[in-house]
Amino acid sequence: MKSFLSLILLLALLSGGSLFAESNENCEIQNLKCLNHHLTNNLYVDLYRKNGVGKTSLHIAVENNNTEVARLILQNDLGVISLVDAGGNTALHRAANLNEKEMLQTILDFSPDVNLEDRNGETALDIARAAGYLDLIDLLSTHGGISKKRNDSSTTTIWLYLVYIILSILVTVWVARTLSNNGKVFLIDAFKDMELANSVNHLLVVGFYLINLGYITMALKIGLKPNDMVEAVEILSNKVGIVILLLGCMHFFNLYLFGRLRKRTLLKKELGVES
Repeated sequence: MKSFLSLILLLALLSGGSLFAESNENCEIQNLKCLNHHLTNNLYVDLYRKNGVGKTSLHIAVENNNTEVARLILQNDLGVISLVDAGGNTALHRAANLNEKEMLQTILDFSPDVNLEDRNGETALDIARAAGYLDLIDLLSTHGGISKKRNDSSTTTIWLYLVYIILSILVTVWVARTLSNNGKVFLIDAFKDMELANSVNHLLVVGFYLINLGYITMALKIGLKPNDMVEAVEILSNKVGIVILLLGCMHFFNLYLFGRLRKRTLLKKELGVES
């Protein structure tokens, strides 16, 4: 009986060990806590694996500004610094793009090729200069960074912002027209005057336009300059998504207010009929 139990225990340990080894190899790329644990305990992790958009664990660590995991990755294999994501960016380019001085210093401590180029032929120093990150410019220049930037890199940004403005305004117009059509009915009931109701409705819609166009203008100043069309689409999606979310919230909030106004108007009518 004891030998049978010992055999079962031995098989469990062996299977458990193989499962644990498999989990080490398949540690999710974006799970930095898992990576930290495995790398700290000298467990195997495939640092060359990429996710659906070509990002490695080092890219994820940089984008989360996790210098501890980035250092562990580079200590295990410095070769991963040359891997690029779908946008053609190495981890060094991403650190410069995100203005992460401490992360950039962590990477430079391992003496990588500081002049690695992205798909546009730009170095990390080019990105830092384009964004005006003075601290990063000094840091990269000190470590031998050189500029290979071409002068025609602003075309993508111009087209990106033009498309963003057009889409944002179209969404604003659509929501404003919906509010205008729905609100006019309730305002006429509330003010008992077609002309006055139209005037108030006009002021509400104009105010809505001004608020949202102001938000759209401010949003143009937020974010990073795209290096290529992949990043341009990503930034555009984020910005338009935020605008649509904001307009949608305002839309339903206004419909809620109009609904309450309509109920009060109907209640007043009922009370007037009874009296």
